[in-house]
Amino acid sequence: MGYRANASAPVLTDSAGLAQFQSYAGSAPFGDSLLPSKAAALQRFYYQLGNAGSAACDLVFVGDSITTGFSLNIANRWQTLLRTLLRAKFQPAGVTGGRGYFSAMQAIGTPADYPVAATGTTLSNIDGMGAKAALLNGAGQKLVLTTGNVTAVDIFYYQNAVVGSWSYKLDGGGATTVTAGGATDAMHSVRISGLGGTAHTVEVDWVSGTGGNGAYIDGFMEYNGDEAAGLRFWDAGQSSVSAAALLTSAGFLSDFAKVQPSLVTVMLGVNDWGANNPSPQTAAQFKANLLTIISGIYTNTTTHPSIVLIPEWQVNPAGGVTPVDTWANFIAAMYSIARADPNVCIFDARSRINSGATSGAGGLLGDTTHPSPQGSVILANALFNFLTP
Repeated sequence: MGYRANASAPVLTDSAGLAQFQSYAGSAPFGDSLLPSKAAALQRFYYQLGNAGSAACDLVFVGDSITTGFSLNIANRWQTLLRTLLRAKFQPAGVTGGRGYFSAMQAIGTPADYPVAATGTTLSNIDGMGAKAALLNGAGQKLVLTTGNVTAVDIFYYQNAVVGSWSYKLDGGGATTVTAGGATDAMHSVRISGLGGTAHTVEVDWVSGTGGNGAYIDGFMEYNGDEAAGLRFWDAGQSSVSAAALLTSAGFLSDFAKVQPSLVTVMLGVNDWGANNPSPQTAAQFKANLLTIISGIYTNTTTHPSIVLIPEWQVNPAGGVTPVDTWANFIAAMYSIARADPNVCIFDARSRINSGATSGAGGLLGDTTHPSPQGSVILANALFNFLTP
């Protein structure tokens, strides 16, 4: 099935300069614009796009290592490339926009250019976008964010009655201590403002709390004139994560109450199908967990966001893992959810990259699972076209 080039669309080039593609318009295989009506499912997102000059339009990307961009630099992730395309077309005049949300820690495969450096901290799934937070529970443990050009930075953290305290410094200046004890609150935040649209460093240090009662830092949100308007982007991916694993996080679903997104993409399934996280699932179990995630997002948002499920290409199971169901049944489960929920539609990534795609040099996959820089360009352009009214 062919595609029609859209000559007016923005053009992306991967950072190595090896490939250049225009975004495409036209029908796509697997019916990803048909189940159900894409226009109906994306109404919430369309409204916020049109209103982005008056209020923020927040996009959240939930997913596994394909979403986080395993083995890629930040600049080459499909979600970063999509940010560039969407802002080129829809960002209101006078709003530059910051780089978005960065988790305090990555699970595995931290990009070489990741802007947060962690020293001595431990990854926790208690809270944070993508169920990722950094636990600081001893002297010398710290996080250092090297920002892009920013006007403000939010530091998100987990608050409850027994957690410890932490402090932050701007550009090596004096420390401000934050007492995190209080009523349980996912993604509580402190804002550092008046940053002038330039680059800075933000250092977070442990102050008190040991063991599991240390300080939990979820992540950092960078703003550059988009504190109250424009398109804003939240990375909620985690390498190796499954739908089942996300539901073990105390704060993951509650975090959506702080973001109030207009669009959520969900790219899950391969780790439920073919990994021990916590164990291989059946398609029925995966569907039930995915429905719980969607229901939790609805519960924690004032207006239900548009949700785009993104079925992935089939990958090899993790070493020593034997799936208990077929990948085709997992795909069918996602499509059945979209048929039943008018807020949900499907963008089928298999129509752009399939399990037989060439890996390594010259291929759309960098290994046998994850997109290469060129594959990320293809995904970003196709998803941009899919999301554009």
